[in-house]
Amino acid sequence: MFILDWLKIGVSWIIVQFHSLLTNVFGMNPGGGWTWAFSIVGLVIVVLAFDPPELMVWLNLFATAGLLSTFLWPTLLGLYWKGANAPGALAGMAAGIATYLYFNYLIPRPLGLHPIVPSLVLSLAAFVVVAKMTKKPSVEVIKLFWGL
Repeated sequence: MFILDWLKIGVSWIIVQFHSLLTNVFGMNPGGGWTWAFSIVGLVIVVLAFDPPELMVWLNLFATAGLLSTFLWPTLLGLYWKGANAPGALAGMAAGIATYLYFNYLIPRPLGLHPIVPSLVLSLAAFVVVAKMTKKPSVEVIKLFWGL
């Protein structure tokens, strides 16, 4: 078989699988034009996933770094530090996203670092300082989450 014959078989299989998914799982009309249109769009997405555009890679990196600088310390310290509280978590989240956007757009590569590094440091500092300055979690909350 010629190499393109295998490619045609693979493309046909993907379209049939998307069509089957849309009709059996989502209850779409099997003969409807929308079902075939969505199947072809699904095929295009699969093909683009093998060699994603460079913009898509940068958008993914930007979003992941922004999420990490926002939610890393509230998640970790909220799980493993008994002194963590809501004001500290909110301060850490606000500082994380604000400093990430600031360093990403206004001062790219501060000290030669990726913008996520200073934003993580400042997010941690904001979380700890605000948590120490505000009311500590009550004994009931500590017992509920820590079982002590």
